[in-house]
Formats: sequence, C-alpha cells, structure tokens
Amino acid sequence: MKKYAKWIILGIVGVVMLTLIVPYLFFPPKTAPIISNHQDASPPPLTTPASLALQPIAAPAVQAPVVISLNSQAMDVMRKSNLITQKTLDAQIAELTARATIRSTPYAVPNITVLSEDTQISRDSNMGGMLDRLQLRGLVTSDNHITAFLSIDDNAPLSIKLGSVIHGVKVTRISNKGVRLTQGKQTRWLTGE
Repeated sequence: MKKYAKWIILGIVGVVMLTLIVPYLFFPPKTAPIISNHQDASPPPLTTPASLALQPIAAPAVQAPVVISLNSQAMDVMRKSNLITQKTLDAQIAELTARATIRSTPYAVPNITVLSEDTQISRDSNMGGMLDRLQLRGLVTSDNHITAFLSIDDNAPLSIKLGSVIHGVKVTRISNKGVRLTQGKQTRWLTGE
C-alpha cells in the first residue's frame, strides 16, 4: 500500500483540480452588461495633461572625431614596447621547447663501474671462447645513438659502441633488440632476454 501512496494522492488531487477547472472551461461565468450614460455610446474622449504630451525628439549633436597625433618619441616607445613583448614571447617559447625536448629515460640506469676496452680481465681466466663468455647487460639509447653494456664472465660491464673490439671479438651491430658479435668466422647475437 505504501508503494502506491504517491499515485493515490496524485490521483485524488488531480480529480479535485479537474472538478474545479473543467466547469470554467466549458461554461464560462456570465458578466454583467456595460451600461453607458452617453447617448451615442461612444467612449469619452481621452484628455492628457500637458506634461505627457508628445514632445519632438532632438537629434544628438554631431561631435568631432577624436584624433591622437603621435610624435616620433611616442612611435619609438611603441616600437620598443613591441620589441620587448616579442623578446619575452621568444624566451618563453624557447623555454617550453627546451622542456619538451628533454626526455626522461624509461628506466633508471644503475650505478656501475665501467671498464675500458684495455682493462685486463683476471689473469687466471681462459681467453679461449671469448665469444661465448660475453654477456649483454644493457642497452642505452640517447639521441638516436645506442650504447651497449657487455660483461665478461660476470665482471663489471664495459661500455661498447659499434665497431668496438673486445679481446678479439668485434661488435658488428647494435640495435634496440640486441648486439651482434663476430670473432673470426663465428657470429653470436646477444639479446636482453
């Protein structure tokens, strides 16, 4: 019952309103006839006080246009103001351009000790099979230039560029996916996986 209470109340109010409004729509109340004492039944003439009589409207007076003449000093001030504004805008554009060109690296580069190509690996390690002992530790791309980090037998990584030679192993290709190494007629592809 509570569920339909709103609809029941709305229905009752609607019926009451209709019973009050419908008779006035179909049967308007009769008004009393207007009785006039004038013989010709014309309305009496309207009289208006003198203050309400129509007055002619005067056109506004024509004003001379305002002319500003600038001397050469004023023109110089305007040119300098424009120049300062232009330089300020150029500086702001340069700052925004510099911010836009700085790209953050997608990952943090760990603190590592980088050895040069001439660094001697431990004397007791066997130099045979150097191609199999090299491991890819990372690739860093900066300004369309890729640097690879390779290590020998889990030692500190070496910074390697295209064409570098490490103990007889030449770096023949570096890409975003890996490094190609060549030793004699043998070739090996190192990937970051």
